[in-house]
Amino acid sequence: MSHLKKQKFVDEYLIDVNTAQAAIRAGYSEKTANVYSANNKKLICVMNYNKN
Repeated sequence: MSHLKKQKFVDEYLIDVNTAQAAIRAGYSEKTANVYSANNKKLICVMNYNKN
């Protein structure tokens, strides 16, 4: 998975704090959005920290 796609996921998550919807808006399929979002909550914390 590319860094840009990960960053898009984090940016989208910060809009409404909904991991599944953020994954969909970042370009993941609806079928995999829940799995991706559940596996990457830690990513959100790390990438958000790095932005500040």
